[in-house]
Amino acid sequence: MNTTFKARASKAGELMTEPKLKSDKEVGTLSQTAKTFVRDMWLKNNYGYEDVVMTHQMMKGLLCEHDAVALMNKYIPTTGYRSLNTHKIKESLENEYFTGSHDILLKVEDTVEDIKCPFTVDTFFNATITKLYYSQIQVYMDLTGAKKGRLVYCLVDTPENIVLELEKSIWFKYGANDDNQDYITKSMQIRHNHTPSKYIPEEQRVKCFEFERNDKWLDALKGQVVKA
Repeated sequence: MNTTFKARASKAGELMTEPKLKSDKEVGTLSQTAKTFVRDMWLKNNYGYEDVVMTHQMMKGLLCEHDAVALMNKYIPTTGYRSLNTHKIKESLENEYFTGSHDILLKVEDTVEDIKCPFTVDTFFNATITKLYYSQIQVYMDLTGAKKGRLVYCLVDTPENIVLELEKSIWFKYGANDDNQDYITKSMQIRHNHTPSKYIPEEQRVKCFEFERNDKWLDALKGQVVKA
């Protein structure tokens, strides 16, 4: 198997976390978070092992991308054509340091976009640019050659199958009793939480962060890849 280390865009930011000890910072030691990332990549590259994780949050992100693009087209104008990269699961870009598959590339605007679909209203209004997401967009810019990037949070309704699973988990805790009033109340709250389209205007459900390509950051990140 190929054991050459290349950082995935979605995880590259973990290499930029700082170690806790001052002495480790001074000598440039990788943080424990970064070391764990390297170990996981080593297991995948050498043995094909990778944890299979699929949370409700992750599933919503996958299922709701087209709904998110529809919102973006309404409230984030573009001079080009915005089309979701539907082949990203099978096709991945790579260079000497990184691998990754962007969501949208606007060639006319020289801009790469990444979509996030927050799980709830609470996570949407608290959403911001994290070091992990910032690094992810920077890596996409490095892979595509784009000069600008957008991180776009779109608050859309959670798919019905996920809502039913959430309700079902509460249902079992109440002894599978459909008539339990506390269960009914919580079930109604779950549905309210996951259908923001019923009480939040569309224009308030899109949050966009824009930034330029940061070659200094990319150089530092590439240095961490080499170290890893």
